[in-house]
Formats: sequence, structure tokens, C-alpha cells
Amino acid sequence: MIRYCSQRDHRSCAPVAILNIMKHFGYGVTYDVVPILQLFLGTNDKGTNVPDIEDALKEFRAWEVQKFYPSLTNIRRHLKKNNVILITYAQRVRGSWTGHACVIVEENELGFKVLNDLKKTISYQSEKVLRPCTRARCLGRTRFPVAWAINEKKNRTSNRRSSNPPALQQRCVHRGLSNNRRTTSQVKNTRRRTKSA
Repeated sequence: MIRYCSQRDHRSCAPVAILNIMKHFGYGVTYDVVPILQLFLGTNDKGTNVPDIEDALKEFRAWEVQKFYPSLTNIRRHLKKNNVILITYAQRVRGSWTGHACVIVEENELGFKVLNDLKKTISYQSEKVLRPCTRARCLGRTRFPVAWAINEKKNRTSNRRSSNPPALQQRCVHRGLSNNRRTTSQVKNTRRRTKSA
């Protein structure tokens, strides 16, 4: 049985979502890899920006990633293809709107199996509960919801090394990221320089 994780602070939902996807695909990772994923995603005190999640997902060379609009129909279609879904959406927490990222791994008779929904590590949500997460909202310049269908490529053993924690940490160092916190714009500028080099 896979031991999934839930976030331990208010800003780690996206790193924990990627950690849970790694666990789902059989990587031997623990919560200790979250600080590396935070660096990799450019997570700051306010959380992770959606464009940074998208950029980071492209770096996982062992995964096939497809961005889509998460209607319930599209979610079901991707789950039937054995994809896991990373979804970001807007939700109201203590009276104010905020973004959240979680993972949907399957649908069964109990409902949609959701990882890290802020209340539990694993929860089963009905269509009625999940539907508000698929409604379009804007928070600042970010449009929600956004989702990515993720699956492992067929020759995963050869590509798996590029997505393991030491390789991610090495790529963080290559990009000039370190444990001192950088702003999202600094991270984006570092990524642009790396891509153009």
C-alpha cells in the first residue's frame, strides 16, 4: 500500500502534489524531498505559481504530461486512461480566496480519490463536492482551474533517474537555486537564462 503525504504548512500543496505523484509511480521518496521540490518549483511564502508548476512538470522526463481544462467529463476521460491528475483550483479558506493543488488518482464506487485536499491525506469526494473545484475563477492574474494529466512513459526505467531527488537537486544547483528563498520573478529569470543557454 502506498503511503501518501499531506502538506505540513500553508504553502506546500504543489510540492506535496508532485511528491504524491512520485509515490504513486513507485519512486522510493519520503516527505524529506519536499524542500528540494519547493526549490525546484520556486515555492515561496505565498505558495507556488501555476506557470512554475507547468515549467517544473516539463522537467520530469520520465512522465508524459498533458495540460487540460478540468471539467468532470475531462477528469473522468483522463482517469480511464490510467493518468493521475494534478489539479489547481481556487477555494475559499477562512473567508478569503486562495489557490490549492492536489492530485486525483482514481474514481471508484466511493467517489474520486483525492490526495491532500487540505483536510485529509486521502479522501473520497463525490461529484457534488468536486464540481466547485472545476469552476472558473481568477485570483489576481492567475486563472483557475488548471489541470495536468500525468502518466509514466513506456521506457520508464531509463528515464526514471532524471526525476529522482538527487537529479532534481542537481538541476536546482545548476539553475542557481539554493536554500535561501528567491522570489518567483528571480526563479523565472533563472529559468529563462538556463533555457536560452
